Amino acid sequence: MRKFILPKKILLSVGNIVDVENLFVEKDLQIGLNETMTSSFEGKCSIIIDFGAEIRGGIRILTRKYKGDKIRVRLGESVSECNAELGERGSCNDGAIRDDFVSIGSLTDEFIFNTGFRFARIDFPENATAKIKNIYAYCDILSLAQIYNYSGTEKLIKEIFECSKRTIDLCAYGEYVWDGIKRDRLVWIGDLYPEMLALTALYGRVKQVENSLDFIKRQTPLPAFMNNIPTYSLWWIITLCEYYKRTNCYDFLLTQKEYILGLSELVLSHITDTGMPDYKGYFIDWQTTSGIDEDCGGIALNLLAIKSFIYLFDILKVNNSQLLDVKNKLQTLELPTCTKKQIIALKYWAFGKINDDEKQSLITNGVSGITTFLSFIILETIAQTFSIEMAVNVMKQYYGAMIALGATTFFEDFDIETITDCNTIDKLNVDTKKDYHGDTGAHCFTGFRKSLCHGWSAGIIDFIKKYC
Repeated sequence: MRKFILPKKILLSVGNIVDVENLFVEKDLQIGLNETMTSSFEGKCSIIIDFGAEIRGGIRILTRKYKGDKIRVRLGESVSECNAELGERGSCNDGAIRDDFVSIGSLTDEFIFNTGFRFARIDFPENATAKIKNIYAYCDILSLAQIYNYSGTEKLIKEIFECSKRTIDLCAYGEYVWDGIKRDRLVWIGDLYPEMLALTALYGRVKQVENSLDFIKRQTPLPAFMNNIPTYSLWWIITLCEYYKRTNCYDFLLTQKEYILGLSELVLSHITDTGMPDYKGYFIDWQTTSGIDEDCGGIALNLLAIKSFIYLFDILKVNNSQLLDVKNKLQTLELPTCTKKQIIALKYWAFGKINDDEKQSLITNGVSGITTFLSFIILETIAQTFSIEMAVNVMKQYYGAMIALGATTFFEDFDIETITDCNTIDKLNVDTKKDYHGDTGAHCFTGFRKSLCHGWSAGIIDFIKKYC
């Protein structure tokens, strides 16, 4: 569904701008020859608009009259991003154009950009003369019949649910599930699992999940690994299996049968006689790259994948005794003690047990060390090894901290230790505080490159449905 959204606030108005309040007045979405309610922009001037919430789309400028050179439009997920120059602290046009000089003219109705944003900055050149009827944001957002809605009375949990829902509804609007609406407009199959959890919890069977699973299969002829990463092929079968359990989509499962059989042979070929996988390197997430924890996480994913093959082979009435043998060998492997919370949770998910030191690590330093990608299994592991109340409180602290920063959708990455003395994302950075969006981040999501609307962070919906 496409929505047109009027400005909620004007955060900056510099230069000769007259009747700016007219931008807040809803009018016909059509230019007329005799428009009277317009806002005037004369000469070099700038305006920053807050549309109130994260948007997948762009802006629509209805112009009665314009003379002058191109205007510059910058869209940002934070106020500071729409003020940044390209290249400054990670500011970029990767994935989708969000900063450029564009043409408008008299009696025009221009749709500008298609990205992820909440804020828009428009800079008019010195020779500009403009009569603007309206500046809308256009937002494309998933609209399906819900089978679940949080009905509890706790305000913060309701806000977390709504932010998560908006996150996945924006990322899953099109034919596929995108990881992020600003930068990662790709089907990253290793990231689909929490997105699938959110979508099935909210809506049941969803074509975008099936399209994404099928697309990446067709993009990856065997024996290649999906997205060129071995663990992503493991995530594919794990996601497909859980999706089937939740939706009973036997017709779709049959279309994947041939690939499932071939992928099982590929996975089995990489598990040695001792049960130890022999892939050259794993990848779980950026926070665990290299070291003991990453290797343990990879072994856990192999066991989860083998269990998924066994389950689906039974549904498809296919026999393969080697899978059972490999499952038994994997389950008897002695793994070292891990310290990363997401890897401990993966071990618990796969093996059904963790040691006392790992249990303690799960709750050490509170919400420090939690990641948006695998937060759902960290919280579930806390709920099952400690208490539901403790897990819910951790969820509220972690996701509530993003809301306190001004989030209306949840982020690609969130390290709670980075937010001390930070401005919220909806304020102009005019004081000495650190800018959360521009001054934090790591790995591939440094500064403004970091996505503030990332589908993998929405897996928390499934946790809310189960435990709240």
